[in-house]
Amino acid sequence: MHMNKTTQITIRGLDISTKKLLQKKAALKGVSMNKLASEALQQAAGSGGSKVRYERMHNFLAQQYIDKADALAIQQAVGWLDKTSKSKQRRDEHAASL
Repeated sequence: MHMNKTTQITIRGLDISTKKLLQKKAALKGVSMNKLASEALQQAAGSGGSKVRYERMHNFLAQQYIDKADALAIQQAVGWLDKTSKSKQRRDEHAASL
């Protein structure tokens, strides 16, 4: 199994009020400040992978009331996106192998 290498960074010059807001948000989400900051940086950089996106969507949807018709529409849309994404991935992999 391929493991992503990680590194450490230090954030300097962060004002106290922002730190307190981050601590509060991390506590509300039940995650560490490190995890919260890592996810925020991954999102801002446009990475984070499908697992992070899935967790975000799952957490958002868990807080919403969705009737059966809307749930079905969401399922169909996600299914379509999955097929489209997998198809594009196969095309990209094929193009890269040429």
